[in-house]
This record gives sequence, structure tokens and C-alpha cells, in this order.
Amino acid sequence: MKNIIFVILSIFFMAIFFNTCTKNFSPLYYYQEMSRSDNTGGDTEEPDIGGEDIISDAEDPFVYDAASKPWNDPNYRGFTLDLDTEYVIAASFGLKNEPTYMLIKDDTWKAGDLSRNEYYYDGTNTKAAGFTVNKVKYYMYKNMNPTFSSTSAYNKSDRLDRFWFYRFTGTAGLSTDNYLIAIDSYSKLVFAFAIPTKWKTIVGIPAPMEWGAVELGWEASADTATLNEQVKFAVDGLTYFYEYDPVGIVHSDGTIEIYPWCTSSIANDNSYAPRLDGSPTDLTRQIADYNFAGRSPYLPIKIVEKNKIALQVQDLQIQNISAQSFVDKLSGKDEYTNYAGFSYDIRLGYNLNNDAPVLNNIASKDKPSLFFDSLTTVNVGETKSILSTVYTLDVQYEDTDEVYFYLDASITMYDRTYKIPQIVNDTVLIEQEKPLIKFRYDKTQSAFVFDSVSGAVNTVSYTQDFTLKEGETKQFEITINNSLIGADDTEGSIKLIYSLTY
Repeated sequence: MKNIIFVILSIFFMAIFFNTCTKNFSPLYYYQEMSRSDNTGGDTEEPDIGGEDIISDAEDPFVYDAASKPWNDPNYRGFTLDLDTEYVIAASFGLKNEPTYMLIKDDTWKAGDLSRNEYYYDGTNTKAAGFTVNKVKYYMYKNMNPTFSSTSAYNKSDRLDRFWFYRFTGTAGLSTDNYLIAIDSYSKLVFAFAIPTKWKTIVGIPAPMEWGAVELGWEASADTATLNEQVKFAVDGLTYFYEYDPVGIVHSDGTIEIYPWCTSSIANDNSYAPRLDGSPTDLTRQIADYNFAGRSPYLPIKIVEKNKIALQVQDLQIQNISAQSFVDKLSGKDEYTNYAGFSYDIRLGYNLNNDAPVLNNIASKDKPSLFFDSLTTVNVGETKSILSTVYTLDVQYEDTDEVYFYLDASITMYDRTYKIPQIVNDTVLIEQEKPLIKFRYDKTQSAFVFDSVSGAVNTVSYTQDFTLKEGETKQFEITINNSLIGADDTEGSIKLIYSLTY
């Protein structure tokens, strides 16, 4: 009987192997397959930055002055851009996904989701990484950044009235969906407004899975050795996408010139982040122009210094106290293992005052489709680290602000079978925001202190007298009990252990 089972399994795995290895992998997986809602899409929260500060006309780079701020004229550079009715956008992508864009007059925009100022048109086939992309559709978001919700204070700013944002979808074996660029109809400059915040490696090739706003100040690493580590590009004093160096410029004939540094960054480093090639206070640096990669005209004229604090998660561990996955064997007696298999999403976030918390993933393990060993397995009595790199949460605040940070997690445990798929009987141990644990920054002590919990559940406990002072590293433990995860359906428990440094 065992020999028969072995032969059947061997045939099955060979079928999987040949089916996988004989199919050509399309580099078009670079373009994420994702659904978009009124929010940013994926799990990356929009940064909680609101609209711009109220400043004087003299300090506002968006206020027209013929001598000192001529870029605030729609006819700047000697022509106007009618991005609503005269031009649509077209794109193609080179062998290394380096983009080429053009404004063309071959079609017209049609109304899409007007609550987001969304318009679209059906484009012609194009190329990406050497493959033909069909069912092409372009989207335009008029004066509204699609990486932020339409109701956000950010998207209600008058400053966005001059910006048009673009997106591209198509099919080449896999569905493709990619944010493109933002065009400033006044200065004619082109800006990056979105960056990858999560990658997945497919046959050794990184593919972006989630995107977020440039205002986050970081992008996810696409390098295999540091996959999804945060690569910070934020510059002190800069907040908005249009304050960074432009990535290109629009010519009067509709040609979109992308500067070489941007093309090289995408093609060679899989980096979509903008840059500031200079000081944020250097207003003497030349503004970007034709055949010249310079600065943005929207650098802040006056930079307000803010207080800064940084909270680090040095390590994050799952400790298995008594959780045991059940195994359904193909033959012989079913039994409980001395380990448990988990998937999880762990989030860290902050907010100022009464704003909604900004939460971002710091560690995640998706439920795989087939094999139990692809889960994170932790033996009973073992403590296993699940954090790939130190995570730093940087917060800037003013003296009058109240600062809070949050710990949030979802963890699911599974049983095992030796059939395919091997993963069965999911048990949710903890859900997002149930509970959401809140800490307050106490300025008088220069310390983070436990504040409160929302969405509390009686199966979860934690240390409520926790205080983390400047210069300290401490562990914060969350104990999770469940009546069904121990052997023989008895109670079992695990711990989630954060090593926090301030």
C-alpha cells in the first residue's frame, strides 16, 4: 500500500514540476495584479499627512509672481496643456521595464468613477519587457492623487488642481496594473507619485504586489537578499511628491522626456522612488528643464523644523507554549504534532492627536496554496523570530501634538494532512484591531507608556504597566489563548513578543 501511495505522489509531483518548468515565465508579472478601491489598494495605508499648512503668499511656491515664481502660469514655457480634452497618454516599457510615455490626440477620455475624478480610454496594444500587452486601458485621475482616498484632506487641496495622475492596465498572459506618472499642467514637469511597498519573487524575479504614496517616504526593496525591507528616501523638510526632483518634462508636441537618472533607477535597481539631488533649502539650484534634471519649483520656501522620535522593532517572535497542529495521515493513526503552523500579518502604526492611525505591515506570512511546510512552523517550547529586518517608525510632530503608536496583529493556525493541499482547518487566534493596543508618548518622561486597548478580547492578555524610556530596549508580550489549539482539542497558547527600542 505504501509503495502505491509513493508512486501516486511521485507522479503528482512530477506533473507539478513539468507543468511549472515548461511554461515560459512572463516578466510582465512585474506589473502588479491588484484590485483598487477608493483607498490606496493592497494593505499599505495612506500616510496621515492631511493638506498643506497655511502659509503666506510670499512663502507659498504655488502663488504666481512673474519675476520669482513664473511656473504658476498655465502658459509657462510658451504653451498650455489641455489634459482633459486634447491629450490622452500612451506608454510602452523596455526590456528592463524602463518606461516611455507620450501624450497623443488619438482618443478621448470617458467618465469612470467620478467620485475619484477617474477617466479612462481603451488604448492600442503596447510592449513591455519584450512582450505584447493587449486589452490596454489607461486611467486618468484629474486633480486627485489615487494613492489617497477621495475624501482625504490631502485630495481637497487646491494645489492638486494643476496635477493629472495616470495608471495603466493590460493583459499579456497575466493581468497588469501599474501606476505611471503625475503631470503638472502649469510647469509641464513630470513627477513620481507612487512606489512599490511590497514585492514577491516569482522564479527569482521580483514583482511588485502593492503600491503606496511617495509621501510614505520609503519603498520596499526588490533585492532578493533584502526583499520587502523598507528603503527610505524621505528627506527632512519634504512632505509631498511634488517637492522631490521631477522625473521628466513634457514637450510642446506631447513628447514626455524622462530623465536618465529615473530610467536607470527603474531598469537597474527596480527603484521607483524620487530623489532630491541637493539640499531641501537650496533654492538657488536650477529648476528642472528640457534636457536638464534639476529641482522642483515647489521646494518649500520656508521649512518648519519639527520634533522627531524613532521607535524601532528590533525583533518580533512567536513563542509556542502549547499549540499543536493536528495531522491527518494517509495511513496509520491520526495524531497531534509537537509543532504548529501559522500565517500572520503584524502591523505597527502611529497617529497624531485624533487622526486615524497609519498602520503598516512589518511582518507577514501568507497562507500557501499547497504545502504545510510553507507556513511558519514553531515547535512547542520554541521561540522563533519572524522579523526579517529591524523596522524603524519615524515620527515628526510639533510641540502641541499628542503622539500615539499602535501594535496590531492577525494570526491564524492550521492543521495538516498528507493529501494535497496539505493545509486544513484554519483557526483564527487573533484578528486585526481585535485588539488594537495603543501607547502614548509622554513628553515629560521622554517615554512611550501603555495607554489603552480597543477591540479587546478575553483570550488575549498583555502587560499594561509597560513603559519604554529613551535609550531603552524592552520586550512587550501578548499572550493568546485558544480553547481548541492544544492536544486533543484542549486549550493551548502562544506569545507574540516585540523587542522595542526607543
